[in-house]
Formats: sequence, structure tokens, C-alpha cells
Amino acid sequence: MIQDPDFLEIFTLKQLASFKNRIVLEIGCGDGRISAFLADETKEFTGIDTEVEQIKRAKKKSSVVMFCAGSGENIPFPRYYFHIVLFTLSLHHQNGEKALSEAYRVLSPGGWLIVVEPCLDGQVQRLFNVFHDETDALRSSREYMERSPFIPHRSKIVETEWIFENRIELQKFDFDNGGKITDKTAVAQIEEILNESLDKQPVRVQEKLEFFLYKKV
Repeated sequence: MIQDPDFLEIFTLKQLASFKNRIVLEIGCGDGRISAFLADETKEFTGIDTEVEQIKRAKKKSSVVMFCAGSGENIPFPRYYFHIVLFTLSLHHQNGEKALSEAYRVLSPGGWLIVVEPCLDGQVQRLFNVFHDETDALRSSREYMERSPFIPHRSKIVETEWIFENRIELQKFDFDNGGKITDKTAVAQIEEILNESLDKQPVRVQEKLEFFLYKKV
């Protein structure tokens, strides 16, 4: 599977903030897909993720990034350490209020918080919701952002895509830790979401993301 073949996520992040000579923390770095592209121009880049196996994969992608297992709810760095804190599709997977409080603590005054979250009406998120409905979690993460001490600067919605070689590769994809498309109910829901595109080669699945930019004053 190819995720974001046109690198629109990277392009948008660089539009929102300058990473040059900055000290950056990415929370929810996964396998380092985003980190590897952003780190080269930074002064220091740290990526954390709760999944140890993902961290192992990430370390193979970049020798510049310091990858380690960890959570946004307990960031192992001192106050004012980072210029930029980035949540990559991860805020809704944790206690958003606590994670944002930690981000505020480790950000230097004038620093930037960037939160990337999936939109509920995007096809990718709708597929994940078949196995684990994240609707409430995503709505809560937005409420936590609104109540946080950060100052909202701007937001932007970006549409990209995931490309699967064919229907078989899509069905083998592990949605949300064990949520493979095998049972009849899931297959029916997937067919409803993707319609005719499910039988095309390759299978293109729309991903719709919202980027939020906040400032610490």
C-alpha cells in the first residue's frame, strides 16, 4: 500500500511552519514516514510512539531522528525544550487533555503546535470506523484543542489517498490491530464505502485530513 503518493502531508506541514533549525517533537510518529522527510532541515528531531514495533521500523528509515517508545501523556523532556510539537493522527488515541497539557509544558514560548487529525467523512476513517468507531474520540480531541491554552492560528483540510494494488491487498490490510476485512458484515460495509472503486486496479481510497496550527504565547 502506498500512502499519500504526492506527499501532500509533508507539503502542508512545511506550509504551516518552518522546520529549519528547529527542535521538533512528533507524537505518534509510527514507522517514521513523516519524520524522515521533515528531520533533515531541523536542528533536532524526536519521534515517539506507543507501538514498539513501529519504532523499530522507524529506526530503519532515518538515522537523523531520535526514535523512542513513549506517549504524549508523559513526555520525557523538560519545560520549553521544543520549538514545534506535532501530533500525527495521534491526539484522539490518547487522553487529549493531558497530552495537550504536556505539549504546552515542553513547548517554548512562541512555539508552534500542529495537530493532524482525520476527518470523519474521509473514506480511510470510515474504513477504520468499521472495526472501531472513533467518532467520539475524534470529536473529543477537537473539544480539547478548543479548551486548551494554545492560541488558534489557522486550519486546513487536505485530501490525499491510499493506493492498494488490488482488492486482495486492501482486504489483507490490518485495520486497527487485527481488524482485517474477512467477515461478511465488514465486507458489505467496505463495499458500501468504496462502491465501484473497490473493483478497480489499483484501489484508490480517499484520505481527508485536517491540519490545526496553534501558537503558545
